[in-house]
Amino acid sequence: MNDDVKRHFDVMASAGEWQDRYGKKDDWESYNYLTRKEHVFKLFAGQEITSVLDIGCGSGDYMDLAPTFSCRYTGVDFSEKMIGAAKEKAARQGVENVDFRMGDASGLAFDDASFDAVMGIGLIEYLEDPVPMLKEIHRVLKPGGKLIMQAYQFTWYDITQKVYFALLRRKPGGVLHRRYSRKTLNRLLAENGFEAEDYRYCNFRFMPVTFEWRLPKLYVGSSEFISKYFPRSFSWFAANYIGRYHTR
Repeated sequence: MNDDVKRHFDVMASAGEWQDRYGKKDDWESYNYLTRKEHVFKLFAGQEITSVLDIGCGSGDYMDLAPTFSCRYTGVDFSEKMIGAAKEKAARQGVENVDFRMGDASGLAFDDASFDAVMGIGLIEYLEDPVPMLKEIHRVLKPGGKLIMQAYQFTWYDITQKVYFALLRRKPGGVLHRRYSRKTLNRLLAENGFEAEDYRYCNFRFMPVTFEWRLPKLYVGSSEFISKYFPRSFSWFAANYIGRYHTR
C-alpha cells in the first residue's frame, strides 16, 4: 500500500471516524458497513475455526468473531493509530482472546500453517499488486484453511457517480478503490492456490448517489430486502462481493 493510503487511515483513526461508521442501521453510510459485516459472519457460520487472522483489521470491528465462534482472533494493520484504536476498543468492551499487531500484508510475521481462517475486508482494493499478499495468506493458512475476501465491484452506481461529479466539475475525494468482479477475483485467487466455495453480494444500490443521501431509509430497505432473499443475484447493483475460499 502506498503512503496516501497510510495517511488516509491514520487520519481516520485519529479523528475517530472509523468507529462512527458502525452506527445505526438506518443511516445509509453505517448500513454499508453493517450489512457487509453480517454477510461475513454468515459465510463463517458452520465452519470449524479456532483461529482467525484479520488482515487490515482497522479499529477491530470484527473482533467479536472471537466470542461468536469461540476462536482466537488476531488483527493485523499497517496503521499504528488503527491498532491503538483496536486495543482500546477491546479493553473497553472486555473482548477476550484477541490480539492486535502492526504488520504488512505482503510479509506476515507468522509461521506457516498458523491459522484456520484468514479474512481481508476493505483490503484488496487498496493494493496495486495483491499477489504477494495472497501468497502470504496461502502460507499462513492450514491445509484446507478458509479465506473470506471482500471486493468492490464496478456497477451502474459508479457510472452515476462519475456523471454526478462531472456535472459538478469536481473530482471524487479519498483514495483509489480498485474494482474486482466475482469472476476476476475468483480467477486471481485460483491462480494463487484458492478454490471458491460460497459467496454473497451486498450493498445493493438501485438509486443514484444523491437519492441515497436524501432517502436513506428507502435505500436501506430495498438493499436489505435483496440481501435477505437474493444474496447471490443482482450483481450489477451490488457494490460488494464477498467470497469464501479454501486452500488447495
